Amino acid sequence: MDSSSMESDSGIARSLSYFPAAVYRWMQRRVRARVKSARILLLTTTGIDSGEPQTVAMSYFEDGPDLVVIASNYGSDLHPTWYRNMRAHPLVGVQIEENLREMMASTATSSERIHLLVRLATEDKQYGRYQRNTAREIPIVLLRPTEPVSKVQHISLMHVETL
Repeated sequence: MDSSSMESDSGIARSLSYFPAAVYRWMQRRVRARVKSARILLLTTTGIDSGEPQTVAMSYFEDGPDLVVIASNYGSDLHPTWYRNMRAHPLVGVQIEENLREMMASTATSSERIHLLVRLATEDKQYGRYQRNTAREIPIVLLRPTEPVSKVQHISLMHVETL
C-alpha cells in the first residue's frame, strides 16, 4: 500500500478520539502497524458534572518524564470536554499500550509553553492550522508522573473497564 492511499496521521487520530476505549485497546497494535509514527494514549478524566470516568484517545509526545498533549479540539472555538474535566479534576489516568498510570495534568505555564511550541513545530504538524482556525489560545497540557500503578491494580482496573 502506498502512502497516498493511507489516511493522514491527523485523520486517524481524529477518528480514534471517537472510538470507545475498549475498541481502541483492541485495535491499538493494528493502528501502530499502519501509522508507524503514531504515538497515541488513552486519557481518562473524571467528568466535571457526572463524576464518571471519561476516556479519549489522543496523540502525545514526551518531554523528559512528562507527556504532552494538546487541547486543540481540531481548531474549534471551544475547549474539548476532556480539558474542562482535567481542569476541575487534574488527577488523570493514562494508558499507553498495556501500561496504565496515574498522572497529574496541568496547563503549561508561559515559560513552559515557549519551550514546547518549538517542539510542537515538529511533533504536531496540525497545531499551527488549528491555532489559526480559532481565536482561543490552544492549551498545551503536561501530564506529570505520580506513583506508578501496581500490577495488581493495573489488572483490576483493566478487568473492570472491559466488563
